[in-house]
Amino acid sequence: MSVYSDDGSTWTTGSDSFGGDLLGSQAKDLAFGLIAAGTSGFLVSSSVNGNLDKSGDGSSWSQLGGGASLVGTASVLCYAASLNRWVAAGNGGLVHTSDDYGATWQIRATPAGGAGSGGARRIVWSGSLFVVLPAGNPYDKFLPSPDGITWTERTVTSSRWGGLAYSQTDGGWLAVGNSSAKAWRSVDGLTWVDTAFTGPLGQCNDLATNGPLWIATGVVNTLAPAIAWSVDAGASWKRVSVGNHRVATVGFRRVILADDRFVAVHADGTNLEFALSLRSS
Repeated sequence: MSVYSDDGSTWTTGSDSFGGDLLGSQAKDLAFGLIAAGTSGFLVSSSVNGNLDKSGDGSSWSQLGGGASLVGTASVLCYAASLNRWVAAGNGGLVHTSDDYGATWQIRATPAGGAGSGGARRIVWSGSLFVVLPAGNPYDKFLPSPDGITWTERTVTSSRWGGLAYSQTDGGWLAVGNSSAKAWRSVDGLTWVDTAFTGPLGQCNDLATNGPLWIATGVVNTLAPAIAWSVDAGASWKRVSVGNHRVATVGFRRVILADDRFVAVHADGTNLEFALSLRSS
């Protein structure tokens, strides 16, 4: 099923369950972009198969093309507005692109080994570069592409990356470690520098940015959800008190910027919790 909100505080169960083969399975990723000419909306991917569902309002969903099979399991999605192109990455580093709002997809050649045997964890578009993060071994690889069509493989670090974001304000990239609280910075998304700084989280699961403000979500102590912030591109971090969010386990998994504020979420099999920041303006 889906849940949606107009303000991030009050959430409602969607009127329709996800369609087709996605029904009863787990949604892997959610992305926002054009789903038809002049129409913005959401695409959601499945962790069980390659099917996609779309929605214009987050409440009612329909399956694309009766089952738009993509990259197998573990698909992550990204929309590049300047290219009018959707990119999906999944198992084995396989990458597909769509230039018709997700209706049809074309597989793209990726290097042997790709993003690892566990699929892809994140895909981020900076305005000039896509970067795909691995979700499985090897953890020291990532895939950059200027257009979603031509991909290369690069080695950056032996530590597993959990989150990735790009800031137009800082003019650079930041990645955080899923198996540690370390951070790496890059100007071009290709060459990365270890900040040699251990932040206030036991591990970092995700990362988002709003201008010069970076937010990392993760875990501190034993499964206690935690949030930290940085205003110097990850050189130093401070942890935010978010109260007792232990109903759902394993810390805050995702954080996104929407409507000029951050929304962090974590879940287990039966519980879903959100933490919301104030708006910047």
